[in-house]
Amino acid sequence: MTRVGFLGPHGTFAEEALLTQPDLAAGEAVPFRDVPHVITAVERGEVDVGLVPIENSIEGSITVTLDTLAFDTELLVQREVDLPVSLHLCAPKGTKLADITTVVTVDFATRAFDMPIPADSAALKRWYAAVALRPSASA
Repeated sequence: MTRVGFLGPHGTFAEEALLTQPDLAAGEAVPFRDVPHVITAVERGEVDVGLVPIENSIEGSITVTLDTLAFDTELLVQREVDLPVSLHLCAPKGTKLADITTVVTVDFATRAFDMPIPADSAALKRWYAAVALRPSASA
């Protein structure tokens, strides 16, 4: 069975992109905590292939991926996977924007809708702390 390294944890857009490829989806998906770890795992033979982001419509080029591929490895890009992504601000029916006091999101998603999230939000800090304790967060 093919082992496929990807930028984890499970549930990321990288894993979603992996799952759109039948040959990769049939393998074992192995999450890693960052792009250099995915690439190093391929080099060391810990996984057979790796799937990493090169660009996205919010942040543009993913410099850590481009720099690692250009300067730190002899690996070559084998294919491109285009994954259309839509981000949504979700709330219960009838909620007005003024009613929203806390937003839970991944860091880059806030740039998609240009809505600052206060760093001192107690609920947000509790959520990050809880997520950081999951086993997949250390992948």
